Amino acid sequence: MTQFLMALFGLSAMALALSPRPTRRAWAPMVGLYGQPAWAYFAYETGAVGLGVLVAAYTLVYIRAICVNNR
Repeated sequence: MTQFLMALFGLSAMALALSPRPTRRAWAPMVGLYGQPAWAYFAYETGAVGLGVLVAAYTLVYIRAICVNNR
């Protein structure tokens, strides 16, 4: 289930980011952020410290992108 959620949110975020419509592109970081708990759980379960650091970094980037898009 975790891997399904990771793929679902990751691919959906990419599809939205590549949309020609600006309103859809604005939703890309939000959808990507929704997938972060699945990534964090996966990193914790596998003991992958490096992946945990990447999860934190991606979370900050997604939050920044949401803030920029909502100005």
